[in-house]
This record gives sequence, C-alpha cells and structure tokens, in this order.
Amino acid sequence: MKTLIHEIGVIDKQGNKHPVNFKKGLNVVTGKSSTGKSALIEIFDYCFGSDENTIPKGVITTSAAIYYVVLAVNEQNLVIARDPEITTKAFLRRIESFDSNDINHDYFNSRYFRPLAEFKKYLTSFFLDVD
Repeated sequence: MKTLIHEIGVIDKQGNKHPVNFKKGLNVVTGKSSTGKSALIEIFDYCFGSDENTIPKGVITTSAAIYYVVLAVNEQNLVIARDPEITTKAFLRRIESFDSNDINHDYFNSRYFRPLAEFKKYLTSFFLDVD
C-alpha cells in the first residue's frame, strides 16, 4: 500500500486557509517553538477519527473552523476533515486529483459529513484489504 500526505491544514473562522504541503519522499517540518509543528500530528489524528481532540490549545484551536488532511491511498485521493463544533461527525470525500486551490471553507459541504462511526468504517476500507 502506498500512502502520500498531500496537505494538512486549518481553515480559520474568517475563511483563511493555513496549509502545510508535503511532497513524495522524506519531509522535514522545522520552525520556532510554539509555531504549530506538534499540532500537525494532532490534526492528523483528529481528522482520522480520534474521539478526543488533543490539538494543543492556543491560536490554532481558538481560530479553527475546519481541520483537514488530503492524502492519496493506493493512488485514490481523499480529503478528510473535522469541524471542532461538530464532534460526532467527520468529512470524507474522494477526489480525482488534488489541487490545493480547490480547498477552501466552502469545499467542506455538509453532505460529505457523516456520523463518526460510519466515517471510521468507510475510511478503514481504504487501508485494509480482507479476503
């Protein structure tokens, strides 16, 4: 199975996008203390369906409207996301190809949000192949 993270990001309450883009191969995230490096892992975990939002409290959590991850699993592109105000649902959308410019606040249409248990089951199907 090949998996590639294209982008991890936050859309703030004003609709501004704050992405971190990744490329194939090794990516190294550097920066000063308290600039959000550790938050990337927690955003990733939360978007994958964690029951608990462990994103470090601060500017990111107070201003976030949407947390999202765009990834490719076996060459299928997925956008997964969470709205911190709707803890019982998660967003999942399959896309043909990824263009960072397509991702904005309006992209996260409510029809792609599904109950968390259903989301986890569907997302798992991309990572497990059971005969």
